[in-house]
Amino acid sequence: MKKIKRSAVLIIAFCFAAAAFAGCTESGSSESANHEKTYEQIAESLTFIDEMPETDLPRPEREIGSREEFIDALDYLSFYRINEEVSFEISEEYASTFYNAYQEFSLVCEISQLSDFYPIFLSDEYYAKYRILSVDFRIRDFADDAPTVLPDSVTVVYPFDYTAYLNGRGENFEDFPLVRENKGEVAVENSEQLWYAANRGYLPVPKEGSVADEIFSEAKNVLRRIISDDMTDLEKLKAIYNYLCCEIRYDRATANSGAQDLISAQCYYLEGVFLNRLAVCDGKAKAYCLLAAMEGIPVLRATADREDFSGHAYNYVQLEEKWYLSCTTFGSNELNFGSEEQPDIMLVSSYNMFLTTYETPYGDEGWGYDSGMYPEIAEVIETEAFDYWAQEFSFPNGKTLDLTVSDYSELSELAEAVLSLEAEGSIQFEFRAENGFSADGDRRFIEREKLLFVRRRSDKHRVFHDEGRTELTGRELSARCGRRFFIRLIHGHSFLLFFSGSGLRPKEALRRRARAERVLFSALSVWASPV
Repeated sequence: MKKIKRSAVLIIAFCFAAAAFAGCTESGSSESANHEKTYEQIAESLTFIDEMPETDLPRPEREIGSREEFIDALDYLSFYRINEEVSFEISEEYASTFYNAYQEFSLVCEISQLSDFYPIFLSDEYYAKYRILSVDFRIRDFADDAPTVLPDSVTVVYPFDYTAYLNGRGENFEDFPLVRENKGEVAVENSEQLWYAANRGYLPVPKEGSVADEIFSEAKNVLRRIISDDMTDLEKLKAIYNYLCCEIRYDRATANSGAQDLISAQCYYLEGVFLNRLAVCDGKAKAYCLLAAMEGIPVLRATADREDFSGHAYNYVQLEEKWYLSCTTFGSNELNFGSEEQPDIMLVSSYNMFLTTYETPYGDEGWGYDSGMYPEIAEVIETEAFDYWAQEFSFPNGKTLDLTVSDYSELSELAEAVLSLEAEGSIQFEFRAENGFSADGDRRFIEREKLLFVRRRSDKHRVFHDEGRTELTGRELSARCGRRFFIRLIHGHSFLLFFSGSGLRPKEALRRRARAERVLFSALSVWASPV
């Protein structure tokens, strides 16, 4: 998560400051020199936005009547990479809502979807008299720097209800919901155009051989293998969420590089997700928008800052006419079974950030981000998170169970049901502990800050806590197929449990770990998303 691109805002601020000394955008002297000019004379010398050539996207009107229309106008110019001065008028009603044009312009740039990283020069030469503003973009290339070093491969631990290789649609499937129902076709050739057009309900038509063509093709392949047409919207959203949490690794190297101008880094774009499988929050948020749009599900990208981080990108997700907050960055977790010098990484997801609220228990003070984007959506975000753990699942052993447990017998039953799936590789499930397991009087299991691990004893696994000093007497979780259990507390109310399988690990490495006396969770990385 660490950082989102804000280079343009800094440049804009610099231009504002410089204007006071250089007079490049000050209105005083310029207005005096031109006070004799009529509106018609001024308009003749300018290029207004409604005079631009016809495009697939609707052109904005000459008069901007709201902040939303201002944002759309700047995004339109960014989308079509218009590298010339373009003018528009500000309505009297809209002008009455802000203190000055520079302040409003800076805010609009900050919360726009596409224009936030381009240097943009604002001219208010004719604003005082005619409410005319002119903007001049400095269009730059982006996403042209691939990671210098791709990290070593990670072991993906799939949630039990994520079918990563469903392949239910066939390799040539093209009948995606967005193909069947859209606002029209829009030609695209870069990744920003691609996700933006789809997110607005248009069918992207990539230029042959372009990077948009390559990425759109890969996005289709992802949806072909993880989604089937008989899935509900909830099941589709879970599949997309798990793909981004489990299969896309966080690009820490770039996020922690300290670079101020990150416009070239692919991890901030769809390139990071679909070409490198290595991205940061912004790249994942855009991919969430694209994949969901292709399935006809409303998902929006939001960006915001808070005091302890420079910025973050996340999503608003609509399900059954309800809006939730969703974050595939904080929902993805890395566990290191090796050392810093020789890492052995497992990538694990959790559902605490799937369909949640502003009261999400991430961190001590809740969410903490307050985006200026989509205020009408932010105001109606649900106050109760979607209860993932209350869902019932049918298992091959004939059991139908939800993911809430109140004692060890229920946990053992659930573990056996998950193991009946007979997955070849590692598999995880997340469960919620109810009533502190008070049914059997043993509250130690869910004490906060306690690290749990398991020790192999013949064909059984015994659960320990307090770093091995105390065995949970009489409580055993049975295992089959030589798999190991790992258990970890998540945010005080739910646990993650996964089984390590031989399908994704070298046999010799498995034997070495099997000979270990115990596996401590303190040897893993701290259970947290990338920060």
